[in-house]
Amino acid sequence: MNKKEVKRFTVDDVYVSVLKADIIKHKNGWIHVREKEKMFKPTGSVLMDIVGQVLLEYNSLSAKGLAESVGADAAALAGTFRWLTGMTLHEFLIQYRMKQICEWLTCTDITIKEIARRCGFSSQASLAHLFAQKFACSPTQYRKQHRPKNYAELYKWE
Repeated sequence: MNKKEVKRFTVDDVYVSVLKADIIKHKNGWIHVREKEKMFKPTGSVLMDIVGQVLLEYNSLSAKGLAESVGADAAALAGTFRWLTGMTLHEFLIQYRMKQICEWLTCTDITIKEIARRCGFSSQASLAHLFAQKFACSPTQYRKQHRPKNYAELYKWE
């Protein structure tokens, strides 16, 4: 019997940008604001679609909270999720939050304390601790290294 390949889903498959728009400046001088879609794009997996929609609405959920919000048994959800993604639900949620944090840090001037609140962390310190584990630098250092000087001219976030 031939072994079938299973598509592994990633955070990118369900992620919806925290930004409202990109601002594009043409070399001829005109400016175009390209709105970011705040709609979830279906993945082809019922479970991943539900998870993506829930994360779009309630991004501060724990693995247990996510299971409750989708009406699933936590253990069953964890097993199915691992099979679909190759990672635990907890790892997936951390990657999702890190993607949000990096986007806030590189594209906005929102304070780290406010980013922590928006991403569901209990404090700025807990965000900074986890961020340092994942990126080997502080959120402030990351912002200094990755945010373009003209970020306010490039992105719309409020």
